[in-house]
Amino acid sequence: MKAPPLIMKCREAVKKSGYYMMIVGLPGTGKTFLLRTVPNPGRSLIVDFEGGLRSVSDCDIDAAPLTSSADFDRLLDEIESGSLVGQYDLLFVDSFTALADLVLSEQPDDPKLFKQKYGVLMSKILDYSSRFRHMPINVVATAGINRNIDTGLYEILTPGQQLPGKLGFLPDFVGATRVKEKADGSVEYGIQFAPRAPFEFCKSRDPHHALGPFEKPNLAEIFQKLTDAETKAIKLRGAA
Repeated sequence: MKAPPLIMKCREAVKKSGYYMMIVGLPGTGKTFLLRTVPNPGRSLIVDFEGGLRSVSDCDIDAAPLTSSADFDRLLDEIESGSLVGQYDLLFVDSFTALADLVLSEQPDDPKLFKQKYGVLMSKILDYSSRFRHMPINVVATAGINRNIDTGLYEILTPGQQLPGKLGFLPDFVGATRVKEKADGSVEYGIQFAPRAPFEFCKSRDPHHALGPFEKPNLAEIFQKLTDAETKAIKLRGAA
């Protein structure tokens, strides 16, 4: 097999990977509901670590309910270079928190290996996040959050301790699902992408400014905005 080129044009390098988006939030704020809004359900795959798909059981989306990190590693290999190459446009991981719980449960339950156990956890979840960023398709991973009692701010957590700051740096987007009460008493669901209290970790690596600080909870619309903005930027550069 011919080795891939080491040097290419920027536009080709960008095409080698999709967007990596982490969506975090409290229970009941609409993280799993986002599955109903994926751009192309027939070309989307959900990896279910939580067993929480009952609310979207009527959705015609392929699902992989996994109970081991080894199976997840094998699935990622198949998407990147195996039998599933080109079959999917989007991978939905529900959730990163449950994946971290699974990785931790697979480590030896020996008090003497406590530090080693959490060291393996940190290493593996950072490896997964880095891999998501370089996947040839879009990746959306959900995660839970918890309030820091000292600062009052919400943080993305793994079992027993806070995720390394680098984990929040790796995704292109980190959004928090929000439920806002409007003046008339109704509620509005959305995704916050701006780093505003109490979700200081939110971010949007969005050079074309396609997304606002608070977007409707619709992945199809969000990805379409990103695609349209990128296409427009390419046309403008070509006309210059």
